[in-house]
Amino acid sequence: MNATSIPKLGIIGGGQLARMLAFSAHRLGIPCYVLSPRRDDAAAEVVKHHICADIHDQDALQKLMTHCTVITFESENITENTLELLAQSSCSCLPHPLTAMQPLARRHSQKKLLASYNLPITPYLDVTQQQQGGESLVRYIKERLSLPAVLKTSKGGYDGRATFIIHPQKPDHLDLLTAFLSKYAMIPLIAEKYVDFSKEIAITMARNARGDIHTLPAVETYQKDYQCDWVKGPLETKKELKDHLSKLKTAITHMLHHIQYIGVITFELFVLHDQSVWINEVAPRVHNSAHYSMNALDISQFDLHIMSLFNMPLPIDYRLRSPGFAMTNLIGKGEHHMPLIQNSDTFLHRYDKKEARRGRKMGHINALAPSTEEALKKALTAREDLYKHLRIQNDINLLYT
Repeated sequence: MNATSIPKLGIIGGGQLARMLAFSAHRLGIPCYVLSPRRDDAAAEVVKHHICADIHDQDALQKLMTHCTVITFESENITENTLELLAQSSCSCLPHPLTAMQPLARRHSQKKLLASYNLPITPYLDVTQQQQGGESLVRYIKERLSLPAVLKTSKGGYDGRATFIIHPQKPDHLDLLTAFLSKYAMIPLIAEKYVDFSKEIAITMARNARGDIHTLPAVETYQKDYQCDWVKGPLETKKELKDHLSKLKTAITHMLHHIQYIGVITFELFVLHDQSVWINEVAPRVHNSAHYSMNALDISQFDLHIMSLFNMPLPIDYRLRSPGFAMTNLIGKGEHHMPLIQNSDTFLHRYDKKEARRGRKMGHINALAPSTEEALKKALTAREDLYKHLRIQNDINLLYT
């Protein structure tokens, strides 16, 4: 096999997800190209081939396509023009049909797609045409959905960004809503029913072009300030929840086959008090809630994604390396240098980002233990010990908890 015949992976985006995908590509013997705007991006620093340009730059995308067999995305927040360009390329570098990615990349079309397959979704309204005034918008949502409600942009929102809870009883509610509407005046909005759930969970699946499906263990997730704070698993399920999840996975599998989706995809779910589930959001890519797989399983979500993209056979099942596992995010504020964690069952994954600004994910800690709760305690303790070390060393303006 000569160098030109070796399959190559192109990744659009240069953050931590691209970085961890690149590490997996290296392990699988697949050369990797990254397209991102800065030479010191987290992923740019771990690959030999970096195209330094805006991810929507048409010339840069063309260059990426000339080098790569398959192209994937770090984020679904890409433009329609980019999708069209990749889909029409002579190298056929998109692993799945354009119709599989387009509806999943925007919240409104995502909801419509899920509803068309009778998947349980959070009730919602398209409120794009109702953004003229705060009071009229609140009245519109109250009449057609309910209050309180969650207002979200149809694209570009993650980690709590571009999200606003409409709660008329809160002080300065209308002023804050008006500011939100002004900030996102040019972006389509949806309103979702505010859900009184018992907990949030996530399931991650992978599919290749052969139709192999690999499902990772369901996990419980906990959000703080709209951002994932920790994950623990495997999820302990009562019979009612187990039955609901089994039916949901069957329905999701049917949808993935029908739209010919390729790669890893994560479904974030609300578990209601009667143990039924609603799909909150879908991430058509590798996802924060499955980072535990890097140490807790014999195969990671990043390996599964690349294996799916290149149509390698997927394992039927995974093997747990410990009965319990957990993951907690490290969120930044200021400059810092993280020390190593020396522990056989606690693992620090640093993203080596140069600026640890508030709310930015700087790394994560995975922990293994004989039980789920022990693993979570171990991960949270390791995080707090790390924060204490950083405070003592005064390395940063402090990572905040």
